[in-house]
Amino acid sequence: MNYLFNLGLNDRVTKTQLIDKAQAVMLIADICGDCTLTETVGVYTHEDGQRVIENGFKIEVYDITQEQADTMSYELAKTFNQECVIQTQF
Repeated sequence: MNYLFNLGLNDRVTKTQLIDKAQAVMLIADICGDCTLTETVGVYTHEDGQRVIENGFKIEVYDITQEQADTMSYELAKTFNQECVIQTQF
């Protein structure tokens, strides 16, 4: 299966970007292995209702299992301190 992850780079507590893009790429590679990254700008409304505009990445990972995808989502959310990471099978 192939999966797409949408990852914002703003920290969920400070609502600001604490990790620069170059460092983020290395962290993503450590978590996801071989992947295709596309830089994004997104709008996200936090659980407290505050809306932010943030840099992020679409991460495409190919030929992995659902379990591997779930683990990657968890690790991405933990590493980047996110409220959520959107995971889509394609």
